[in-house]
Amino acid sequence: MAKDENKKPKKRVRKESSHRSFRISPKKFVKRSVNLSGSWSLLKQTNKFILANKKILLGLAVSYTLIQLMLVLIFSSGIDLNEAKSQIKDLLGGDAPAYTVAYSFTSYLFVTIGQRNNEIVGVYQNFVTIVFMLATIWVVRQRTAGEKFGFRDIFYKSQYPFIQFLVVIFAIGLSMVPMMIAGFLYAVTITGGIAVTILEQGLWLFLCFLLVLLTLYVLVPCLIAMYVVTLPEVSPMTAIKSSWNLLADRRFAVGMRVVAGYIFVLVFIAILMMILSYLLTSASELIFYFLSFMSVLIINIYTYKIYRELL
Repeated sequence: MAKDENKKPKKRVRKESSHRSFRISPKKFVKRSVNLSGSWSLLKQTNKFILANKKILLGLAVSYTLIQLMLVLIFSSGIDLNEAKSQIKDLLGGDAPAYTVAYSFTSYLFVTIGQRNNEIVGVYQNFVTIVFMLATIWVVRQRTAGEKFGFRDIFYKSQYPFIQFLVVIFAIGLSMVPMMIAGFLYAVTITGGIAVTILEQGLWLFLCFLLVLLTLYVLVPCLIAMYVVTLPEVSPMTAIKSSWNLLADRRFAVGMRVVAGYIFVLVFIAILMMILSYLLTSASELIFYFLSFMSVLIINIYTYKIYRELL
């Protein structure tokens, strides 16, 4: 008992805090791992969504096509497509394969429609395209949530973030500047013959490649911001910042899925346009506007699926 009484009690020492006054303590973020679906899986989900909502989406595509044709008929002149196709066949020769004629005719269609439409038509067509893009995003969001609505609700309720959406579109245009510079440098140095040796060509190609990567680095958050800014009371800067945060440590994976998906959709639509324009020459302009909107529609649904997986 005497020994127990002589024992000194242990001193309790409080652990020293790592915080220091007037110094910013490092923030601790909880990283959330997200398993993104592959490009093919996302395309399958997109196709499934389109088939499940084919009536609404077909109505949007037909409405867009008719409005664009109406603008063309009001402000521009028509094109004799059958005559143009005959001239292309004569230029290529009678033995030219059908796919060569189809490719040349589709290229002619793209160039002619772009040159024929004046500035007034271009402004109206861009306005209509933005309106229908907002409508598409609204439809995809509502149908993903399982909501029911009427066709007129699509346009009545989807246009409130029009100005914010325009700002994000402008940011997308700015993000494309490095790629435009890369294209200019490639045309001047490689195509123009300024870079002669293999080393010079390799260095210029590497610089162009870096500019393309810079474009993707900046472009992908702006693409995701299109779907964030359509939420209620979200400013364009808030949408872009939120997109940058969503893409933390996943920018490369998302970028690869965006590039792969977009290329597949655009190539598929281009091939389909070549086939249909060749077979249905008189309706080529109608096919052009219809499939142009379908490419926008599919790309928007595809990108929205990526955005949902990031949440």
